[in-house]
Amino acid sequence: MEAVPQLLARKRSEAVCVPPAPGRVIVAQSRPVNGIVYTTERVNCGSPLCSVCRRGTYHGPYYYAYMRRGGAVRCFYVGKPGRKRQEDV
Repeated sequence: MEAVPQLLARKRSEAVCVPPAPGRVIVAQSRPVNGIVYTTERVNCGSPLCSVCRRGTYHGPYYYAYMRRGGAVRCFYVGKPGRKRQEDV
């Protein structure tokens, strides 16, 4: 059985690597917390008529969480900065 420090070092080496997805720009990225990486991203809506995306500024920022599940990196929308969660209201 591996000692706890070796297990923790192995888990850190398996941390989620977050590549920028097409149409997204990563503004900020956190260190892994329990295998989850939180990012702040700006997103391209994909509409050719969108004046925001044509300027190259994109929409957002939005928060996303990335984690590894079953060998694949999964992305989950967390929310928008400044918005209160339903439980906080």
